[in-house]
Amino acid sequence: MADEPTKAEIALAQVAPRISDLCGKVNRWTRAGNQGRELYCPECAAETHVYHFAWSVMKCGKCKEYIEKYRWLTP
Repeated sequence: MADEPTKAEIALAQVAPRISDLCGKVNRWTRAGNQGRELYCPECAAETHVYHFAWSVMKCGKCKEYIEKYRWLTP
């Protein structure tokens, strides 16, 4: 019974847009800039900050999955 979502969580899930609807995927022209760039995990929507894209796979800090560069989401 404790694992069931509350009415508030259900209502929020119905109203809140998914992160994938608000963001696009990283592509070969994506740049971090001087301040870096926020990326979102496509598996759990956890946010991470990067300063360069000289990598091909990065591990998500929340779900611990290895995600390929071009699957990450960016605003």
